[in-house]
Amino acid sequence: MRILVAVAVTAALALRAEAQDVEHFDTIEKAVDAAKKAKKDVLVDFTGSDWCGWCIKLSDEVFKQDAWKKGASAKYVFVELDFPQRRKLDDRQKAYNERMQALYGIQGFPTILVLDSNGQAYAKTGYQEGGPEAYLKHLDELAARKQEIADLRAKAKEGKKEDQVAALESLLGKLAEWEVEAGWLDVKESLVALDPPKETKVKHARALALAFHGRGDVDKHKKYLQIVRDLDKDAAAGIETSIKLETDVMPLLKKQDWKGGLEKLKPMLEAKGEAGQQAHYFAGVCEFRLGNKEGALKYIEKALELAPDGPLADECKAAIEHLKP
Repeated sequence: MRILVAVAVTAALALRAEAQDVEHFDTIEKAVDAAKKAKKDVLVDFTGSDWCGWCIKLSDEVFKQDAWKKGASAKYVFVELDFPQRRKLDDRQKAYNERMQALYGIQGFPTILVLDSNGQAYAKTGYQEGGPEAYLKHLDELAARKQEIADLRAKAKEGKKEDQVAALESLLGKLAEWEVEAGWLDVKESLVALDPPKETKVKHARALALAFHGRGDVDKHKKYLQIVRDLDKDAAAGIETSIKLETDVMPLLKKQDWKGGLEKLKPMLEAKGEAGQQAHYFAGVCEFRLGNKEGALKYIEKALELAPDGPLADECKAAIEHLKP
């Protein structure tokens, strides 16, 4: 009997070893702590687990398979940030997931964000055909980017200031191409500290001021906002308008309180440039939802006039085309 028990236990342990799951966490911070100790990378799965067809396929075809668990457990720790429609998350987790979605600019599901053991993203991917083996191969190919990043960071520590600025700009260009630029705040801080040309400095200091506001780092937010203000008052106003839109206006628009949103927007309509574009565009949205197409058209035409090449220019053009009689 003892021999049979021993054989059964041994067999069970062997099966468990074959299908050892990837270590799972509910926050990126916890996963990064574990990844540093284990010298692994982090996979962050932004998913709609109970409604998104491609998310369900990715889970069924890859993440639930023993071949995935066996191959990935030695290389990765896993974070699932879920956005379900039927299953209810607790308020803390829901708020955290939404904050990470905004921080990393996640637009659709499933999105798999791949971070190194220091918590810096180097790849963004999604569903891939072929099952677990093909997915592991795909991730291995993406991991080659880490050496490319390391080489550019090394170049940024050598030569004249102009060469260091060029290397950091090249690195940020690569990260933007890979759609993971949002998380690399230390690179942008290094670039601003090198005192690049005004346009470059304003661009990255602006991004830092917004990013640190999103992360709740008040001191760094104020530091970079002041750098922008000293160089370009309109750009600083744009930052403040973006924050007001996020904190004061968007919650009302999510509730479809178009009248309340319009009232909140009115003090922002004096802003110029991209800030003014944002305020006028959303004022136009509110007027349209309130049934005032003529008023909506005026606001959106003004939005396009204020920043013809701004981030909302394409949306403005499409809206104008739709609203014109």
